[in-house]
Amino acid sequence: TKKSSSSFAPSNITRQQAVAYSFVMGFLLKWNDVLGDKEILFTEEQFQVAALISTICFCAVEIHFSLINMELYGMMLGLISGCLLGGKLDIYVHVVPSVFAPIVHLLIFFFFKNASWHGLDYSGSWAKKLLVVFSHVFFVAAVDEITHEFFEDHPNDFIRMFFDRRLFSDTYTVIVWLLSTKKLLPFGLSDACNWTAMFFCPLTFGWGYDLMRALKPVINDYLSS
Repeated sequence: TKKSSSSFAPSNITRQQAVAYSFVMGFLLKWNDVLGDKEILFTEEQFQVAALISTICFCAVEIHFSLINMELYGMMLGLISGCLLGGKLDIYVHVVPSVFAPIVHLLIFFFFKNASWHGLDYSGSWAKKLLVVFSHVFFVAAVDEITHEFFEDHPNDFIRMFFDRRLFSDTYTVIVWLLSTKKLLPFGLSDACNWTAMFFCPLTFGWGYDLMRALKPVINDYLSS
C-alpha cells in the first residue's frame, strides 16, 4: 500500500523519530501523574482546566504514537496495563486515554485496516508480533510496579534507587535485545518483533518520565515564589 503523502501521518514517522517520540510520551505520562495526584501548586480550578487539556492532548498523542508500527501499538497496550498495575486508573487523566485509545484501534482494525496513513501491518503473523510485544511490556511493567513497592523502604540506597527508577525493565530488555541479535531466544522470538525498538523506545520513555519527575519541584518552587 502506498504511504500517505502527509509528513504528519504515523506511517511516515521514522524509527529514529519514534524513539524521540517515546521521550515525549514518558514526559506527558508523568505530567498526568502529577496532575492526577495534585502534586503541583495549582488552585482547584487550575487543576480542572489543566487536567482536561492534558487528557485531550494525551489521547491524541497516544493514539498517534501507537499508529506508527506494531511495536508501539503493543507498547501502548502495555502502558495501559502498567497504569492498571500501578493503581493509576483511579484518575480520569489516565482512565480516558486508556479506554479511548483501544476503541480507536478497534475501529481502525474493522474499517481502516489497510489505510495508507497508519503504519500498522495487519498481514502475516501480526497477531503473534502484537502478542509478543504486549506480553513483554506487561511482564516488565508488572515486575517494575511490584518491586517498586516492595523495595520502597529498602535500607540499601542503590537497591532502592534501582527499583524506584524502574531499571529492571531496561536491564531485562537489553538482555533480551542482545540475545535476539545472536538468534538465541527460544520459540522463534528473536524475529518476532523489532527488539531494537523494544529496547530504545521504552528507554527514552523512561528518560522523559524522569525528566518530568525532576522538574516537579522546580515548577513548584516557581509557583510558590
